[in-house]
Parts: sequence; structure tokens; C-alpha cells
Amino acid sequence: MLFSDEATARIMGELYECAWECVRPVPRVEIDFGDGRKLMRTLQGNVATHLCTADGRVFDIIPGLATPEGYRKRLHDGAALANVFKALWGRPERLVADYHRELERGVTRERVDEIKSYVDFSKSGIEGSIKKALAGALEATMAADQTKRRAERPVADALRADVEYNVKVRMPMIHKLLAEKPLAAPADLTAGLFRDILGYDIEDPWLGLAPAVLGGEGGRHE
Repeated sequence: MLFSDEATARIMGELYECAWECVRPVPRVEIDFGDGRKLMRTLQGNVATHLCTADGRVFDIIPGLATPEGYRKRLHDGAALANVFKALWGRPERLVADYHRELERGVTRERVDEIKSYVDFSKSGIEGSIKKALAGALEATMAADQTKRRAERPVADALRADVEYNVKVRMPMIHKLLAEKPLAAPADLTAGLFRDILGYDIEDPWLGLAPAVLGGEGGRHE
């Protein structure tokens, strides 16, 4: 499990003040084989990691599953970004929005200067931090082959497929969301994040399973 990985847990504790929120109970299905054996598992679950400022506003999101190595790198990249945003906090919403807008478009190294051209700050130390942070985020979001190279050991095919889907599909959607809603509170992002990006409608009492268990058309059932 990702969060039980010792190295990951240590980095989380060192870099962040961590909090966990269950946005709704995860459904469980049970199969009774009739001979005393029962099989129980969860359905339709998912997770997202919100990286927040000290006052609890979201500046980045890690969606779904990740390898421990990839997740730790995203945590380090997030901490570097937090330091940059803190140094340039005069226009925080615009800075965060532009950062994610450029990543959504596929930013190049040459456009890094365009992102920060409107900000009045000392170039000493800050310029290198921005380029380093952007380069790290690009590596995490724009190439599945880089995801494979970052992994130090083979992962299960299902996990690998989910990680690559997160990189190629979900992360651009995350960038679009945060470009439109920079530094929002987690509660203001949760419903749309789970419904539109993670495919898990937490406001649907049947979590999209109604056609399978009740019959009829898709959609919500009261």
C-alpha cells in the first residue's frame, strides 16, 4: 500500500502537515459461497492528494494511484513549488493559474520566462527554483516513458496502467481545473474532482452502480 510505505510516510511527515478525509463511505460487496467462506471487497473507491498552502488552499493535486517512487517525487516537487509560490505571493492566484495553464498546454523551457515575466522579484535563487519546479512537474505529467524510468522496480500491470492513465489523461485535467480555480479550498473542488476526473460521483447515492443493481438506464437513482 502506498501510504504504508515507510519512505513515503517519512517524506510526507517531513514536508507536509498531513490530514486525511473520507469524502463518503466506500461501498463493499460480499459474496457468500454457502460453505462458510465469504469474499468481501470494496468497489468504486479512489483517492486524491491535495497539496495545500499553509492556510489550506490547493495549489496542486496528485490524482489516484501512483508508484511509491513517483509519489515521493511529486511530494518533493510540490514542496519546491510551495516555496516558490511563497516567495512570489504578491499575486498568488494568477501565478498558480498560469502555472497550471501552461502545463495543461504543454509548456516548454523557453516559456518559463513568460510565466514569470509579470512578477517583480529578485532573480537570485528564485529563477532557478521556478525552472526546477516546472521541470519536475513536466517530468511527472507529460511522458509515460519517463514514468517507467522513474520506477526502480517492476510494478503490477494494473497499477502501471493506472499510473500511466493518471499521467496522460488525469493530470492535464487537473491542470485545467486548477487553472480555472487556483487556490480554492479542497471542499470547493472535491465533487467535481471525483466526478469529472476520477470517475467517482460521490453525490450519487449509488455511485453509478444503479443500472447494475437496480436495472434501467444509467444515472442517479434516489
